Amino acid sequence: QIASTLVAEQAIDTVYDYANQLEDNLGTGASLSEAAAQLDMIVGIIENIDRNGRDIDGQPVTDSYGDLATDSLFLQQAWELDIDTISTVIETVGNSFFVVRPTDEADSRSRSLDEVRNRLAADWTQQRALDAARAQAEQIMSSADTSLANDPESGLFRR
Repeated sequence: QIASTLVAEQAIDTVYDYANQLEDNLGTGASLSEAAAQLDMIVGIIENIDRNGRDIDGQPVTDSYGDLATDSLFLQQAWELDIDTISTVIETVGNSFFVVRPTDEADSRSRSLDEVRNRLAADWTQQRALDAARAQAEQIMSSADTSLANDPESGLFRR
């Protein structure tokens, strides 16, 4: 157990070392891509995300580099920074770090029918199925009420 604890602590130290080196690289004026390349890091891109970490359909953005898109600190930084401004290296939960550089901001807009056709058809089909199920349930309940009203009162029960 001591060995595994030491390995875990060494891994955390390595993460902090990389974060410090990345910060130093950015401090020399390197672009985010250049600073990351010097450390063999990959620059990930999260696109089309709103202030709440949701996509255009209102669904949470998932599978985003350790679910970074759900991190409130990441979202705050992404929306507070000016376009093409690189943040500092920021520590977040679980000894993780990130740097964010917003590259574009799209205006809010209504989507065309072509963009929502499949979702609209699926929602309409689901609503029809729910309406049919509700009608059937109401019919069954009505039949049960009528049936119970016509039954004579039951007698006493014994154990």
